[in-house]
Amino acid sequence: RTIHVIARPHPSGGLAVTAEDITASVDLRRASAEERAVMQATTEFLEEALVVFGPDGRSRLVNAAFVRLWEFPAAAFAQPMHISDVARHCAARSEGEDYWSMVLDKVTSGVGRRKAREKFALSNGDVVLGRYSPMPDGSSLLVMSDVTPSERVATALRERNEALVHADEIRGALV
Repeated sequence: RTIHVIARPHPSGGLAVTAEDITASVDLRRASAEERAVMQATTEFLEEALVVFGPDGRSRLVNAAFVRLWEFPAAAFAQPMHISDVARHCAARSEGEDYWSMVLDKVTSGVGRRKAREKFALSNGDVVLGRYSPMPDGSSLLVMSDVTPSERVATALRERNEALVHADEIRGALV
């Protein structure tokens, strides 16, 4: 049991003592902190970059993959960041300005809060698939996946197919 005791001098002499059982409150805070720690540890194992914004537009959960992907300073999310600051930072490092405008609008206005996904290139040429999903409590989940390897394979296959079609056309012209 956890008891909170307050003793104050009473104006007419002696002490005024109050005792309150705060066991349930302490247990609830402890369970909440443990749940948050498990959630944070779980997200750190993901390869996908992940950030959750609360209904107030401030970051509630961010994993290391998100920080790395968008080249944030290590301590950037020591305090919750607003979506407008995150969107500005990320849009400057990508060709996905439209995606970040859409996310900013959905998180801050709450209008059109439907799932959305978009592929866009980063400044370094990598390709990212960004996914937005509204959460039941009014929060917003953003998940980013690096799809550069699969995009490169798809491009190579398209080029090879075009070369085969062109070769077939040349062969047909010679016959």
